[in-house]
Amino acid sequence: MKVNVYGPMCAMRKAIQVFQAQGNGGAIVNVVSVGATRACAGALYCASKAALLSMTKNTAFMYFPENIRCNGIAPGGITTEIAGSMGMPNPNAYAPPQGTPEQIASAGLFLASDDSSYVNGDILTVDGGWISG
Repeated sequence: MKVNVYGPMCAMRKAIQVFQAQGNGGAIVNVVSVGATRACAGALYCASKAALLSMTKNTAFMYFPENIRCNGIAPGGITTEIAGSMGMPNPNAYAPPQGTPEQIASAGLFLASDDSSYVNGDILTVDGGWISG
């Protein structure tokens, strides 16, 4: 909860203060996870990501009059070292196909850019179609 809820909450509060001081809006992008809406990981992980999803949508609603946007990315399985570090016997078995960190970064760049200036309060699922199957 400290990493997935309180950390982003503190970062969002600070970003909002900076954006308000500048007076020209801004974009916040949170990494939510498909675990926020699907039971595809541990209960605490899913609950923490659901809380972040809710904070993302609430922040978008509360600050849109100040041109402060808040969106999220919901990655599915991404090729990283985390599964192996948790001792999973087959880290590639839980969410095929797996995406790359670069694909998530590209989604984040889109949501932070002017190309998405009319996108607010949305969660962009980047999972290669995993949860739709």
